[in-house]
Amino acid sequence: MPNLHRARVVAIGTEADMLRLNRALLRNMDALEEAEDGPAPTLEDLYQQVHHTAQYEGAQDSTFLYDMIAPSPFGDAQDETCRYTLRKEACGLYTACFAYDSETAFQPEDWLALHVQCGRIPMLALRASWDFALDKGMVIISGGHIHDNWDRMAESWLWLLHQYEFGYPPEEAVERLSKLQVTLEREDFDMSVAELLESCAENLQYLGDTSDITMESLAALRDQRDFAGLFEMIARLGETALWETEHNARWLACIESVQQAWQEHQGE
Repeated sequence: MPNLHRARVVAIGTEADMLRLNRALLRNMDALEEAEDGPAPTLEDLYQQVHHTAQYEGAQDSTFLYDMIAPSPFGDAQDETCRYTLRKEACGLYTACFAYDSETAFQPEDWLALHVQCGRIPMLALRASWDFALDKGMVIISGGHIHDNWDRMAESWLWLLHQYEFGYPPEEAVERLSKLQVTLEREDFDMSVAELLESCAENLQYLGDTSDITMESLAALRDQRDFAGLFEMIARLGETALWETEHNARWLACIESVQQAWQEHQGE
């Protein structure tokens, strides 16, 4: 049976960036519809065009297609798993978040091509595979380059593949985590299941508060030419979409329940 690969990718930018992004998605499918003598399509118009094209050309439940990502993509995706969500954040920037499953490992070059097409809009990706030993964690696409980030690799795997064991009875979650503990030891991974669960909670709590990310704070960093600080703030905003922190109450309650069940299991 082929190994399943799962990915989430987010692009962060202004409305103008998102107009370029959605035009590129449609243009890569030769599906961009613009009236020659009418008003230019709005961002919402283009966003809906992407959804409609995906449903017409792919699967009814899809909201983008992988062939939209690049003129000649190396990777692929299962059409019915493709999800694309565009939202305007409180600070005025937008996040465009893509999620999909594939039988092919994550291909950062495809997303790099889209990044370049859109004027090098910042992008972050999380990827993981059912096989814990394969590549996992974050990829940063910025300034025309691909950068691996080695933080939160196991956290990415538990989130992408198992949603922190959300929806499973505690005893079933413990059974699955016991298998993960064996895998962590076999892979000589420097983290136990208990440490992993705690790290997942800490990550969500850290990303859950974005009250400091405002139009004023972004403008101040830009005026100060503090581009490292500006990128860090923009990236944190993007991560809220990657980790779905709008559902933090759900995820944190789940993690707390699983932690308690795991501690009880370890105490046996």
